[in-house]
Amino acid sequence: MKKIIESIRHKPVTVGLFSRPGFGKTTLLIKMADMLTAKGEKACIISLEEGEMYIRKRCAMMNIDENKFTINDSVDQSFNDIRAFVSKQSNISVIAIDYIQLMKSESSSRINELASEFNVPVIYCSQLSRELSTHPLWRPTLQDVKNISTTYGGCVILPPTDLFISLWRPINIYHDYDDYDNGGLFPEMIISILRSTVSGIPEGYIVNALFDKKTASLMFED
Repeated sequence: MKKIIESIRHKPVTVGLFSRPGFGKTTLLIKMADMLTAKGEKACIISLEEGEMYIRKRCAMMNIDENKFTINDSVDQSFNDIRAFVSKQSNISVIAIDYIQLMKSESSSRINELASEFNVPVIYCSQLSRELSTHPLWRPTLQDVKNISTTYGGCVILPPTDLFISLWRPINIYHDYDDYDNGGLFPEMIISILRSTVSGIPEGYIVNALFDKKTASLMFED
């Protein structure tokens, strides 16, 4: 994960995190925002699903300094709403959006413009079709990402994206974790690059991570 972080730090790139519901997108989003934010900088979190207190509680569980984050949890935001909020902030290191299906219609297609305007990476989460949940061993593919617009009735248009990252594990961390017998180890999260135009990060690059449900933390192999 350090290789990915250093390849996008302080760069106007757009990164998409894709998985089925309940597979750790928000956890990874918070972790990446933390890793991208140095002392004196702020991560701008646009939380369209969970409230600000939930995000701050998650930070505490993950042993992340919540003061690094400036959070906007207003619902049903448009591109212009997000842009106006970010423009009022200073020393922003990253803009993180969770998740684009909850943005106003068609606004999602423009969020890459934030990266160029504020000269920082923009990371957004996007849910894949719930139908994939009927195939627990199915790893997300680039075609699953391309089907997002169709899945959500054309209301979600993905922005031009430099790095497509999928999250996968053979179980759902929130619903099946307690029944998973793996010898006491945490269930593995596989972070895979589906497509990349970012220098140094090739397509097919994989990062293995372990998830600790008690602390909602991720531990990366690298």
